[in-house]
Amino acid sequence: MAAKKKDFKQLKIRGGANALLGGGVENEKPSSTLSNAKKNPGKLEIRATFIVDSEKLNLIKSISHWQRKKIKKVVDEAFTTYIREYVSSHGEIEMPEETD
Repeated sequence: MAAKKKDFKQLKIRGGANALLGGGVENEKPSSTLSNAKKNPGKLEIRATFIVDSEKLNLIKSISHWQRKKIKKVVDEAFTTYIREYVSSHGEIEMPEETD
């Protein structure tokens, strides 16, 4: 006797793969910029999107590969180096006032 096939077209799943893996969606809060931020000891990381020249991105990817580092780490090191050099040439960076 053949097993009855399940009709997955009628199965309604909310929450994508997370719900399938047991994450559920009952008590989830709407996402916001800060809910996407990842807190580390003494550091707040925020996901940001930038437009990058494709050649430069390929070079960053190559550096990442050969140094066995994540692209995120290579970009962070580049930002840190640039900021350090800017401060040594121009002095402390004054932050603009935030506008709402």
